Amino acid sequence: MYYYNENFYHDLEQLIDDLDFEKVEELADDFSITYKECDEEPIVQLSADNLGELIRDWQEERFSEDDSEGEHESIVKILSENIDFDKINSEMPTLWYPSKRKVQLTKADIVAFYSEP
Repeated sequence: MYYYNENFYHDLEQLIDDLDFEKVEELADDFSITYKECDEEPIVQLSADNLGELIRDWQEERFSEDDSEGEHESIVKILSENIDFDKINSEMPTLWYPSKRKVQLTKADIVAFYSEP
C-alpha cells in the first residue's frame, strides 16, 4: 500500500496509472515524486492508563481537583486487573496508515514500468 498526495494506492501500478502520464518521454530526465509506504495498524490500542485518562476527562467534575485521593491510580489499577487489554488489542480492526518511509518514483521507474510486458 502506498500514500501520495492524500490518496492511498494498493500497488505501484495504481499510483502510476493515477498520475496519468500521457507522454512519459516528455518528462524531464530528473523528474521524480516522493510517496510513502504504508503500514497496516490497529485503529487504536487500549491500555488501562489511557482508558483511565478518558474516564477522568469524561467525568472531570467527579474527581478531586488535584487527584489527592488517588482516584486516577485506583481506576487504572481496577481496569488493569479486570480487563484483558492484550485480547482486546489483538482483535482491534486495522487500517492502512502512511509510514515515515519515503520512496522516490523517477522517470526511469515509470519508463521501466511501461516497457514491462
